[in-house]
Amino acid sequence: MANEHAARSLFADALSGRINRRDLMRRSAALGLSAPLVAALAQASTRAALAQSQEGTLSVTYYE
Repeated sequence: MANEHAARSLFADALSGRINRRDLMRRSAALGLSAPLVAALAQASTRAALAQSQEGTLSVTYYE
């Protein structure tokens, strides 16, 4: 039961971009998650962090 809560918390943190790759690897290893799942979560956390860093930035477009 506690393991399930920790896994849900890990998934939520990874998919929202609130966790870095090092912490993701540590928490995943502690939970005993499989390597393909950890790789997918790491990729998702990187994408989420990039999306957050670009959110709110304006891009200027000029039309002729």
